[in-house]
Amino acid sequence: LKSCGNDVFGSIYLLVFITIGAFIFANLVVAVVVTNLEWAIAEQKEAEKKSKVKHNKEEENHSTTLRTNDPSDILPLIAGHQEPLIIPDINPTIRSLEIYYLILTQIEENLVEFKQLREKLVDIVQEVKLLSQLEE
Repeated sequence: LKSCGNDVFGSIYLLVFITIGAFIFANLVVAVVVTNLEWAIAEQKEAEKKSKVKHNKEEENHSTTLRTNDPSDILPLIAGHQEPLIIPDINPTIRSLEIYYLILTQIEENLVEFKQLREKLVDIVQEVKLLSQLEE
């Protein structure tokens, strides 16, 4: 085969072509993602505006007329999206009971220490108040 040109210029042209093509492709992908994100944000804002308008109209209706609720309507309002409480099957072992007891004793000791520190702090505050009164 005959050489049709300079290998150096051909390889430089290929590298430049691939690099520019990669940049153009990356810009297209970013543009598509940004455009879709802008559309999604605009739709979300529109939905929020409609929700606020609907909520404001409902508040106006509620403020002008007094409405009583049926007890069966109140539970879904209070519970909302809550899941029912599922109490797990607890089979305590001696080790877990010992750990719980240890935790409770540590909490009790911390509470006693907290009360002592609080009493000291109250004494310090009283002394500071007394000193400030004496200075005046």
